[in-house]
Amino acid sequence: MPGETGVFSSDGITEALDPAAQVFGYARLQEVVEASADRPAAATMRAILAAVTAFAAGTPFGDDVSLLGLRGRP
Repeated sequence: MPGETGVFSSDGITEALDPAAQVFGYARLQEVVEASADRPAAATMRAILAAVTAFAAGTPFGDDVSLLGLRGRP
């Protein structure tokens, strides 16, 4: 739909761990997407990657980290 964003991610995003072994999860992913709802899809993908990297705080990713974002034209 016009103006809507679709985000596709591998489980490496939602299952990324912080130093306390807590997962990033879908709720955090949704928060980042909603916070950047008015931005281009590429900016939303960069925001997601920045958020999950900050969350992990140096903890190595245990799986692949893949993202695809689409935004419908208004």
